[in-house]
Amino acid sequence: MSPILRISLIIPAVFSFGPLDAASLNFVTFDYPGSTGTELAGINDGGQIIGSFSTASTYGQGFIRNADGSLIPIVLPYQSIDSPPGGINASGQVVGAFFNPGTFFSPGYLRSTAGTYSIITDPINPNNSGAGAINDAGQMVGTYVDPVNSLVHGFLDNGGTFTTIDDPNMAANSFGEEYTELSGINNAGQIVGIYSDAVGSHGFLRSPAGGFTTIDAPGANPGTTSVTGLNNLGMIVGSFTDNSGIHSFIRSADGSTYLTIDDPSGFQTTIEGINDSGDIVGWYFTSLTAGQMSGFIATPTIAGTVPEPMSFALSLAGLAAMVCAKRLFRNQP
Repeated sequence: MSPILRISLIIPAVFSFGPLDAASLNFVTFDYPGSTGTELAGINDGGQIIGSFSTASTYGQGFIRNADGSLIPIVLPYQSIDSPPGGINASGQVVGAFFNPGTFFSPGYLRSTAGTYSIITDPINPNNSGAGAINDAGQMVGTYVDPVNSLVHGFLDNGGTFTTIDDPNMAANSFGEEYTELSGINNAGQIVGIYSDAVGSHGFLRSPAGGFTTIDAPGANPGTTSVTGLNNLGMIVGSFTDNSGIHSFIRSADGSTYLTIDDPSGFQTTIEGINDSGDIVGWYFTSLTAGQMSGFIATPTIAGTVPEPMSFALSLAGLAAMVCAKRLFRNQP
């Protein structure tokens, strides 16, 4: 995910859709020490979590939370006012983006497991592009702004070779915005993100072969779906809006089942990441009037294994027992 938070959230579908009992999940609130707001953006299979926090005088300060609870601040060696991470892989490599107040550019970064940093930007617009997710092979996906027409495109970075990825249904919305933004890539090469059209925003899944599937959360207001991540089993997470506010969902790998997820401690839950154990992380509003946010970690309360992708839809109860549960940017060139 990336410097500017976009919650774009879809249309009714024919799949089953129901709330997951909060009692099936162990929700733990996490606030970075001394912060006024915290967002959690991703979790790997080792239990490392990435996120960002704000204080009275700063915002978007990135960090890594290790499985033992220890915290590592993300301190960039570049001129910046923020350092929000977007993705983390199994080895602990982290990608994100930052804003340089001296140049007004928003490039991306890669943090190695050893704590060294490098700039990651699409060559079409190195001034305003940044990675939002990374898989275990080091493939990265992200977003860049076209320097000619300000359209927003996704990119895949495969060992330094950049490929533009746009959903074929991408079109201008009612505000004149036109975009494809990528938010996740797994080890199989599946990619998720969102795209705009005249209705609003929709999620999508891109197969390794290049096929696109639109993702619209059932029961949501039209054009209001955001897809924020996926795991190696193909389970997808995201958010949507209905008449009562913002909610999150988990979609089975075959797309036959959606589960609604709401943190019981707050309002307007947004899931940002899911690992292969079904642990999820994200954030919620603690106060809608003050706009204050807290992060959350939700883990299964009943031990079990994650269903295989094709069997997920066959056992809603089994998934409930298992889960028992960018930031996206748009900067002008």
